Amino acid sequence: MGSLWSRSTDRNFDAPWLMLRSAVLGIRPSKNLMDGTRFNYSGHIDLLDRLTFFQGSGSGATRRFNFDFYAKSFGITSPKAEGVDGSMVGDLFQEGKHDTIAEYCLRDVTATWDLFVTWDHLLRF
Repeated sequence: MGSLWSRSTDRNFDAPWLMLRSAVLGIRPSKNLMDGTRFNYSGHIDLLDRLTFFQGSGSGATRRFNFDFYAKSFGITSPKAEGVDGSMVGDLFQEGKHDTIAEYCLRDVTATWDLFVTWDHLLRF
């Protein structure tokens, strides 16, 4: 089995941005992070798509909440629990607080894994 790429809102932001940024820098991405389709993944699961059942409507159970909401709803410690969020990373980097960034990233990866495992066990059919 190959690797599994799982994030929240990834098919709309992270994966395309990483691939396009690589191309802008003249680097061919080593892996197609957009492989498969939204509905038929090939090693790539966008948790937000899955948790909204591909609806993402403006209201009701399929409303697109943020990752922090889903983490807290499933009893998973949010990466933001220590007071750091993604909007702060640039300033933290400029201040030389690389350990703080690394700790935030580790919390983010851990929470994403925990949310994926929860989805995989309870909602994946």
